[in-house]
Amino acid sequence: MKPTKWFVCFCMACLMAYAPMVAAYAGDGDEERGVSVITFVLHALGLKYVLLFPVAVIASVFLTLRSTKGTVHAATPLFVLLPFFVGLKGTTEGLGSMFLIIAQSVRAPEWREVSPGMTSSLFSLDIGLLLCLPAFLIVVWRLLRADGRA
Repeated sequence: MKPTKWFVCFCMACLMAYAPMVAAYAGDGDEERGVSVITFVLHALGLKYVLLFPVAVIASVFLTLRSTKGTVHAATPLFVLLPFFVGLKGTTEGLGSMFLIIAQSVRAPEWREVSPGMTSSLFSLDIGLLLCLPAFLIVVWRLLRADGRA
């Protein structure tokens, strides 16, 4: 399979995976909770992770492409999962800050007050998993090419 077909398959998979989320958060503008997707992403991730995720993806793809020697092949899973680890760090920070707010509140918060914080903190993990795909596809393509199937 040519790299162009891999890219098209990757884009289609992303669109199919995130179409329900986009429909849920975008709204039609008449609803109270209708927020643009870009606003939601910027609010959910924060500036630190909006800047850190592209760096992690570029480093992941670059290190995966450069891993050709035997000892570096052992570290390839770490290179591929680098955006996931950034997302995991964002999730732990978001949940930690949310639980700190719950612990410091005078009364027990209702679920509708807590659920937006939980959703936005878990969003970074979801984005981290999605951004692992380019490096993972490079590894799969190399394995198929070495096996003679690509």
